[in-house]
Amino acid sequence: MSLWETQLSGDDTAHFLCSKSVRATGLKSDVNQYIDKITMLLRKFKQRFQIFGELETDFQVFCSPFTVNPSDLPVDVHLETIDLQCDSGLKTKFALASLDTFFSVSFSGLPQSDIPCCKSFVHVYDDISL
Repeated sequence: MSLWETQLSGDDTAHFLCSKSVRATGLKSDVNQYIDKITMLLRKFKQRFQIFGELETDFQVFCSPFTVNPSDLPVDVHLETIDLQCDSGLKTKFALASLDTFFSVSFSGLPQSDIPCCKSFVHVYDDISL
């Protein structure tokens, strides 16, 4: 949408076939109304999904537990993250398996509170409602 906003602002109708055909007939269409609508949509998307940007670092511990910087995480998971990153067996499993397979196989049978990097996050994410 940002690309479209930029293109319409620059009077480039390459991705807007109807506008392109209208311009070919010599009629001037009011492109500003479309620019305003796209700008409004972009603003609404940012507002609606801003929570994901705020939680991005927290999600990194689950998506890339071996590359996340522990100091970027909440203080109560620093040591757990370091312990996890030092476990070469788990690191190898993580490299060989998909994310969901890694977590389901590596920690199967363990209560969620005993899983490294999850002990402290269990209570953190209980309060999140999207």
